[in-house]
Amino acid sequence: MKRIAQVLSSLAFLATANMLHASTPYSGTPIAIPGTIEAEDYDLGGEGDAYHDVDAGNNGPASYRTDDVDHEACSEGGFNVGWTVPGEWLKYTVNVTSNGSYTITTRVASAVATGAFHIEVDDVDVTGPISVGTTGGWQAWEDRTSTVTLFAGQRVVKLFIEGADLNIN
Repeated sequence: MKRIAQVLSSLAFLATANMLHASTPYSGTPIAIPGTIEAEDYDLGGEGDAYHDVDAGNNGPASYRTDDVDHEACSEGGFNVGWTVPGEWLKYTVNVTSNGSYTITTRVASAVATGAFHIEVDDVDVTGPISVGTTGGWQAWEDRTSTVTLFAGQRVVKLFIEGADLNIN
C-alpha cells in the first residue's frame, strides 16, 4: 500500500511539474472561435511550451514581443511572423463556442515557393500540409483556407511550419 501511495505521489508531482510549463493565452483569456487569431499573439510560456523557434532572438526589426519568435511590422497593420523554418511552431489557446465545421483562413506571404504549414488542434493535424507558393513578395498577402471540424470548449491550436520561408499575418 505504501508503494502505491509513493507512485501516486510521484504522478501528482509530475502532473504539477507539467502544468508549470504549460502555455497560457497571450491576452490572459482564450481567443474566441469563431474569431480572429493574430499570428503574433501566440501564447505565453516560452520556448518549447508556447512556441518553438530554432534561432535565438528576433530576426525582424520589430519589437512587439521580446522572445525568440521572428516578427516584423506588417503592411496590413500590426505585425506578422516570419523567417520561418521547418519544425517551428506557435500555440494559441482558444475557446470554441460550439461544435461545428469552421473555415480557417490563414494570411500568408512569400517571395519563394518553399513555404508550407499545417494546423493542429489539441496535437492532432486537422488540415494536412498547406502549400504557400510564391505570393509575389514578403508582404504580398494571400489567403489559404481549410475547413475543419471543431468541438466546443477550450482547445490549443498549433501553427506548425513544414516548409521554409513564409510570413504569416
